[in-house]
Amino acid sequence: MKQSTLNTNNKSLSFIQKNWYVITLILIAMLSFFFNFYAINKYGYGNEYYAAAIKSMTQSFKNFFFVSFDPSGMVSIDKPPVGFWLQAISVLIFGYHGWAMLLPQALAGTGSCIMVCILVSKHFGRPSGLIASFIFSFTPAVVVASRNNTIDMQLIFVLLIATWFLFKSIENSKRRDLFIAGALIGLGFNIKMLQAYLVLPAFALVYLIFAKEKLSKRFINGIITMVIVLVVSFAWVFAVDFYPSNSRPYVDSSTNNSVIELIIGHNGLERIYGQGGGGAGNNNGTPPSNMGGLNSDSGTPPSNADGSNLDTSNASSDTQAQNPPNNQGQGNQNGDSGTMNGSPQDGNRPQGDGAPQGGGGGMGGNEIGTASILRLWNSSLYGQISWLLTLAACSILICIRKFNIRKLTLKQGIFTFWVLWLGTMFTFFSFAGFFHRYYLCMFAPAISALCGIGIVKMFEEFRNKSSIKQFMLPISLIITIGLKLSIYGVIHN
Repeated sequence: MKQSTLNTNNKSLSFIQKNWYVITLILIAMLSFFFNFYAINKYGYGNEYYAAAIKSMTQSFKNFFFVSFDPSGMVSIDKPPVGFWLQAISVLIFGYHGWAMLLPQALAGTGSCIMVCILVSKHFGRPSGLIASFIFSFTPAVVVASRNNTIDMQLIFVLLIATWFLFKSIENSKRRDLFIAGALIGLGFNIKMLQAYLVLPAFALVYLIFAKEKLSKRFINGIITMVIVLVVSFAWVFAVDFYPSNSRPYVDSSTNNSVIELIIGHNGLERIYGQGGGGAGNNNGTPPSNMGGLNSDSGTPPSNADGSNLDTSNASSDTQAQNPPNNQGQGNQNGDSGTMNGSPQDGNRPQGDGAPQGGGGGMGGNEIGTASILRLWNSSLYGQISWLLTLAACSILICIRKFNIRKLTLKQGIFTFWVLWLGTMFTFFSFAGFFHRYYLCMFAPAISALCGIGIVKMFEEFRNKSSIKQFMLPISLIITIGLKLSIYGVIHN
């Protein structure tokens, strides 16, 4: 009996030793999904503005295709369709429940966690990949975005798959993989519009510098890829804009019933410059009262659309602009301490992207602070993801090497990619005129990857004690902890 038990234990130990990487990744993925989905029903229907649209989208194919806010198809929401299509499909499968709408985001968050591990592990080692995945799984901005029916985590998941195809195209010199990466970025555009394009600088520069083909061929492949990006990106946009305007919903948050104008205006320039606080909505996250437009061919939004019962059967379609409900897009449940809006302590639920706050920088001015290179270290943003920026910066310093332009490697290209992703996000979020706090989850893939790579490297240097770099690990930890204590006032108290 003892011998049999011993043999069983040995087999189990041998199995664990042989498959430790897969087992650990599964445990991290389970932890991620637990963070993303546990007690998700307490959030009710999440953002009611989007929840109302999902209800409407399940009632007819026309509402589904045009992401109609109301069952009568009078006005659409202010976002592209793919993310909400997935939510509507989930509702059609599981029924109209809050958790059914939130499920696609929770799964996308966990899927992104796995993708970060895969992308880092292949070229920087399994420990780096697992650390990166673990950091991603508990990053507050990621967890909060994964527990809501905004669609940022779906975008991140698609962009990480596109990243995998980019790396594969450089490694194998197959332009087909590059074209797939471009198509996926276009798909990302149909999830969150121009937010998907924030990764384009990293994609373009890394391919042009590190691909193995001749430079002329790289440019040709790059041009073809950009054409694919634009074709996929604007397929739905043109389908809507060329559809007879009196036979489809009015495009919310646009001034001329055009998705193109929505992209350039409300979801484009107003995010950069913060004009009018980022949009035409009011402080409660409601659709703007004049979104139907006095000269709109398709009428105006219903005056009695109610996100709770979605009864718009008596909606008027005359050309007089009517007042929308004053509670759409406003959360009604208390969240965790890492909430998307308000101070970290207030527990307010997130509001929709069509719900700009105040002026001069968005969200009441004090939510994201004043545009500057130090903005990300203000107290309302720091706890979301910025507390990891110092560690990511130290990781870059510990890993940086002189490049021989004639002997560039894929590993160098991948490291450069994450640095460029981080740099692009840092520039945008430091100086953009308007954004919601949960947008900061766009930082998470690059920060997690760089921290995973850097922590392993810093630990190796610390253990070897062969150069001044041995001090980088304790220095990075001291700076990270010190900043956190300082920003939240512990030192001053």
